Amino acid sequence: MASLLSNLSAQQLRKAASIRERIEQLEKQLESILGAGPSAPKPARKPAPKRRAKKRAKHGQVKNAILNLLKQSGKKGITVKEIAVKVGLPVQRIHTWFYNGRKSFKQIKKTGPGKYLWEE
Repeated sequence: MASLLSNLSAQQLRKAASIRERIEQLEKQLESILGAGPSAPKPARKPAPKRRAKKRAKHGQVKNAILNLLKQSGKKGITVKEIAVKVGLPVQRIHTWFYNGRKSFKQIKKTGPGKYLWEE
């Protein structure tokens, strides 16, 4: 490295020094923009709040509620949306229950899109 510097002219050395100073200035600007220099402490992160488990219905409670609503609806039947509102569950969960429940209960008949009734 020393042999390379001895071969350079004074003008080339001044130009190299000015380039090096410019590089140092740009590095300082970059550190101030990013705000995270090598010696800058990282901000402390707050722990995420703990999630609480949702309360689940007791075994068979949803089934009993749906079957009671079906039996009360009579010959006109009841829609999945109405059941979801009355039971307080998402519509998709009621659709899923009917998809599986119709296999177990042959009295449940589908009368239209999203509409079911209880046949004795």
